[in-house]
Amino acid sequence: MFRIIQTDRPVRRTMSTVAFAAAVAAGPFPANAIAADIVIGSPLSLTGPAGGIGVDIRNGAQVAVDEINAAGGVLGRKLKLDVQDTTGAPAQAVQLFSSYARNPDVVAVLGPINAAEVGAVTNLAASHKLVAYAPASAGTVPGVPNLRFNDWTFRLNQSQPSVLGPLLHAVVKLTGARSVTILNYSDNAAFADAGNLWQKAAEAGGLTVQRVQFPSSTQDYSAIVTQIRKSSDLIVIGALSATDGPLVRAIRQAGLTAQIVGDASIVSSSVYTVSQGASKGTYSYSSYINGSGNGTAEFVSAFRKVHGAEPSAIASYGYDAVKLIASALQTKSTVSRQAVRDGLGNTNAYRGVTGVITYHNSGDAIRDSVPLVQVSDGGELKKVADIALK
Repeated sequence: MFRIIQTDRPVRRTMSTVAFAAAVAAGPFPANAIAADIVIGSPLSLTGPAGGIGVDIRNGAQVAVDEINAAGGVLGRKLKLDVQDTTGAPAQAVQLFSSYARNPDVVAVLGPINAAEVGAVTNLAASHKLVAYAPASAGTVPGVPNLRFNDWTFRLNQSQPSVLGPLLHAVVKLTGARSVTILNYSDNAAFADAGNLWQKAAEAGGLTVQRVQFPSSTQDYSAIVTQIRKSSDLIVIGALSATDGPLVRAIRQAGLTAQIVGDASIVSSSVYTVSQGASKGTYSYSSYINGSGNGTAEFVSAFRKVHGAEPSAIASYGYDAVKLIASALQTKSTVSRQAVRDGLGNTNAYRGVTGVITYHNSGDAIRDSVPLVQVSDGGELKKVADIALK
């Protein structure tokens, strides 16, 4: 015989999986609930011509994620970096960005790298209201006149249009150079434009200019090297890291002693390795100098523990980008895509390992100057001077 027992105590009900998932997505979370990870999607070129840059970005970004999680996460939730390889292809970047946009746990996208990839996803960022934060991209972006990004696209590295001319002038002043050979991709809009920027600056400075352009698919650099005038005081390279390494090595093996200058790609850790140290002495620019930024000692120590090596300047951009996304969420005290956008957009004088960073009505980081650097032993960067920016 069964008895029906009446009670005034409330009936305890278990939450269905669907209901719990909805609650997690909506937040805030009750004290006894397990909050879902905050996901940062990261479409990076881990292979292909920019593969060395993508690996550096990933390695630096993961160090930042680990540090933040060890300190308790962001607003009580852990960060998770979801890295996928774009191979440097804009179509693959679009596919991955769209996939991240459909995932409600993704609050921001760290990447892509190449200017062409950024151009391919910037409209998607605006339509999905999901930040595309490209840490290393620096070139002129196809489809974005005058680099006036929409409100959902940001970059961290210094843009080439703002720095390449001043970089060349700074090196000319330092070395007394009177002639320059400019080497750049012929089929990559960002690097063709870089060549144009350098040529304009060189001609304005009264230098004798030689221009040699070549396809990005080039593997045998002997034909390029034989075209370089032996009288050139400077050799300026506008190419991705996969080209920089073997090209610099070929230049030195040919006995050419002209001073080499490169864009930000040339300070990737892979370039020194692939060139077998031939990139030593190369001039470039970098917002990261070991020991000069805020928290660089801690960053270097943490990077060494994880990767067993010194961080490259490119790795620092991945590190600071994650820190800035986390800071944006903390500033707004809420986890949402809009909070990331608003927090980044309002960033003013943020002190990171890449220096002081400001975004004010600009998708590109605003800096008054960047260091002129020279590659030394082991690929380390030595600051030579400051490059004043317009």
